[in-house]
Amino acid sequence: MKKNWVKALIIILVTVGLMGVSLLGVYYVMDEKQKELEKQVLDLEQELNTRYTETELNFKINQSVEEAEEDTRQTMLKDVKEMLLETNSSIKVIRHYYPEDLVVVSGGKFHFLPIRDDLKKHNYDESKLEFSEDGEVTYNDGTVSSIKGVDVSQYQGNIDWDKVKADGVEFAFIRTGYRGYKTGKFAGDDLALDNIQGAYKAGVGVGLYFFSQAINEKEAVEEAEWVIDLVKDYSDMITYPIVFDLEKMSPDSARMNALSAEERTRCAIAFLDRIAAEGYTPMLYGNLEMFAVLAEFDKLEAYDKWFAYYDDCIYFPYDFQIWQYSDSGSVDGIPGNVDLDICFTTKYE
Repeated sequence: MKKNWVKALIIILVTVGLMGVSLLGVYYVMDEKQKELEKQVLDLEQELNTRYTETELNFKINQSVEEAEEDTRQTMLKDVKEMLLETNSSIKVIRHYYPEDLVVVSGGKFHFLPIRDDLKKHNYDESKLEFSEDGEVTYNDGTVSSIKGVDVSQYQGNIDWDKVKADGVEFAFIRTGYRGYKTGKFAGDDLALDNIQGAYKAGVGVGLYFFSQAINEKEAVEEAEWVIDLVKDYSDMITYPIVFDLEKMSPDSARMNALSAEERTRCAIAFLDRIAAEGYTPMLYGNLEMFAVLAEFDKLEAYDKWFAYYDDCIYFPYDFQIWQYSDSGSVDGIPGNVDLDICFTTKYE
């Protein structure tokens, strides 16, 4: 009996001891977790102490933005300087930074005109333009090959058209006449008919142009009919277009300078439609300012274009057929300087 009691007591003590050990183990584990948690809190406090306040953070962000902007500004200034040294043209620099716009100077100010997706574009590849040492331009992209041309008036004097042909000229626009920019009176070009016949006999394609100063549609139609009447006996010689020469004159008092873009456009359409009605191909001549600012180009899209732009690039996205690229060219058989052109189509041949 005594032995059983002692045995029971030993079992109870062992059991209590094991429970104590278990409790100590649990306490130890909990204590370790507490220590780890306290360490994490301490680390977090230290991390927070090294972070910026909201004000300091905003300052750092603004500082980084300013530094980035300054780097960009310095890079841009460097690029601008290099372009100015290379081109000596501020307008080219501006155009470089606005590739989605046509940048045009007119009326003493810059015009930034978004390039329109709804108007037909040309697909000429400027990398295919070739410039000779004497300033002549040719173009060949494997599909389109340029045709060499000139435009002339009585100011070129007597022309040896056989020599012109031998120098590679395939077409010529010949001035028929003009309207005075002050009086509005007609005047014929003294050598128009001689040039038409001379070019034709030499095998040079013939086109015509009239320098307009019409201030309304009635006058524009009169100009077209004047040209039609002048060449009625030579119509079979005319294979290239008859052109409405639309230009802004240097004297501010020039009668056509006072017109609005809408009025100029109506005059152009009146002339061109009258020419077309007679069976000729009508064409509009103008420079960048005229096409982009001084006329309503979208209303003139249906007509062929002769674009005047004197540079080593074609700064014009819209469709045109002939490029006048120089007003100081040289061609054998033509005394003095002459305007040089290239045609990008064979449809007038």
